[in-house]
Amino acid sequence: MVIVLVTVAACSPAGDPLNGKLTSASLGAGLTVSIPTGWSITPFGEPLPVDSTMSRCTEREASMGSSNGVVVRLSLSAQACDLGHAQRSPSNGSHGAYLSIHDVPDATNVIKTVVTAGTLTTFVQPYVECTNDCRHFTDHVALLALSHPPDPGRPTVMLVSDSQNLTTDDLAILAGTVTVRS
Repeated sequence: MVIVLVTVAACSPAGDPLNGKLTSASLGAGLTVSIPTGWSITPFGEPLPVDSTMSRCTEREASMGSSNGVVVRLSLSAQACDLGHAQRSPSNGSHGAYLSIHDVPDATNVIKTVVTAGTLTTFVQPYVECTNDCRHFTDHVALLALSHPPDPGRPTVMLVSDSQNLTTDDLAILAGTVTVRS
């Protein structure tokens, strides 16, 4: 009898985009994150309206990623984005402006953990883009509720990977490296 042991490692469809050395980088807005060598960051910009149906809801957007197509979108949404109930389903470029899991209309695979900067909730959600035809995708999302946000009016960092290159586990690793600059 021959016994063969097989080890299965979890990794992203693009290989392991977080493998290797991580380097601390500024996201702006009083936050830093550790990113893989070779990645770049576009820091948080000025607040922009989310959409016309939520007039006081604004978000500051940032992004980070690699030259081979791995992209993570980040946002800091204003407290006014908290409607007290789930928002509309994400579609056509809008992936949500969430402050907590209660804002998410169709979250699945929800996992909540504590990290250095606060409480992290990861999940997946359906996402659709429609022009002449509709294409359905799965967003991988992490919400980092900061224990001590630099701007108390924007207490949550939302990370989204819609490229299918990063999983919620990958986003949890990245979100776990976020720190608030003092």
